[in-house]
Amino acid sequence: MHTKTFFLILLYVSFLMSPCLGSVPYDWTILEKSDTLDLLSKGHSVGAMIEQVAVDAKEKKISTKTRLQFVLATHIKDNPVQTEVVETREYNFLGTLTYARMNMISPTGTSVWELTQSDKELWQLTTTVGGMKNSKNLSRVNGSLRVPYAIKSALLNNQIHIGHEWVDTLFDLTSASEIIVKTTCVSTPGKESDHFVFESKDNVLGKCERIEIDKKGNTLLQEVQPFFTARKAGASLSEKPLSTEELTPRLNMAEAFKVSAERSTLSKEVLVLTIKDQGKLHPSILPCYTPIKKGVYHLHTLPQDCFSNKVSLDELSQASWLKPTVAIQSNHPEIKALAKRLTTGLSEPCEIIEKCTFHVFTRLKKRNVGTFSNAYETLKAGYGDCGEHAALLTALLRANNIASTIVYGLVFMPPLKGYYYHAWVVCKGKSVIFVDPSQGKYPASVGYVPLVLDDDGTNLIYLGALVGRLGITYVPKDGAQ
Repeated sequence: MHTKTFFLILLYVSFLMSPCLGSVPYDWTILEKSDTLDLLSKGHSVGAMIEQVAVDAKEKKISTKTRLQFVLATHIKDNPVQTEVVETREYNFLGTLTYARMNMISPTGTSVWELTQSDKELWQLTTTVGGMKNSKNLSRVNGSLRVPYAIKSALLNNQIHIGHEWVDTLFDLTSASEIIVKTTCVSTPGKESDHFVFESKDNVLGKCERIEIDKKGNTLLQEVQPFFTARKAGASLSEKPLSTEELTPRLNMAEAFKVSAERSTLSKEVLVLTIKDQGKLHPSILPCYTPIKKGVYHLHTLPQDCFSNKVSLDELSQASWLKPTVAIQSNHPEIKALAKRLTTGLSEPCEIIEKCTFHVFTRLKKRNVGTFSNAYETLKAGYGDCGEHAALLTALLRANNIASTIVYGLVFMPPLKGYYYHAWVVCKGKSVIFVDPSQGKYPASVGYVPLVLDDDGTNLIYLGALVGRLGITYVPKDGAQ
């Protein structure tokens, strides 16, 4: 199992975009570059990051392009995850954002996020997943090249000093939200180093990313939290993508981010989830926990069957759990037809949940795909990992008028002695029930640690904020406070 948040890394590779405007002329050519960096994870080579900035004086346009290619090993033999993410952004000669697009390319298809501006005030974000489009209007989108220009200009003129700070706002396409970033210079060229070192921290991940730049403004190293480090290796600059043969996966991402534990929870114990470094749980999953103190939560015992009335779905904000989304295409004719065919003659919600869960478990081949999980592409492909299983099951249940959504969190793997990032489903039978279609578990209770609910990708950034910060212990039920 592996986390399905890889597409979020593009939040951090577009180096600082400011909302400021002005009439001062800029020589945007100082930002021009074409560079290739090795992509590392925990010190292992897993791919490449290719960055380009081009200035078109005739069209009075600046274009930025970042391509990430990575291949990661998995627990499934001879089945590495191969993914490519390409983000392009365009700016006018005031440095103001005018257009953005991100493509996530995987074996099952391509997911697209496209940001366009219809007039000076109104923006539109269109997401295309599984061939189906979903659009939303946005009243405000901040984005500018003023901050990277200021940094590059000051750097070339030797005007940067230790402690120099820049505060910026950038727009994230996947979550359709603004992210505030503060960047600080922590080191300048001297006896110990011949380059500048910056630390960048945003208000979502809350983790410092290290950026090293030489005196000419070339990037030598850039951390892309929480997964990668991009490092200059001295290879010739090229925009040509690397071939699959050149990307040799040597790191198992799931193993790198597991939460170690010798065993799962016993029947008379309470699981204690600890979040370090001022991290916190997302509001969508708080009803499953009792907060003990800052960063410490006791997990409630998850429902053991589908038929009790002990847990109210109202506590889990089910209002939107019957609607189709960009990832849960429950209104697609093929999904509706399959949902009807599977449940003909069934009327009890628990019977429908059980039938659909085991259909997805038995019919989908187990294969890692490293993509933006969605129901329709999964149905067409006939394979997927935990995220694809969860998306298809959720769509089938919603098509049968069963309120449901995807749960992202951790699952205990006994042979591997640890908790691994995973996706499964929470739905409404007679009561709330958690089910795991990728492992064929009905219900899914012991060994599961929910962290965030999400059915369209907008909350996955908050899952990324928990990576590397979690600890799990157990206390006796009698001693739990």
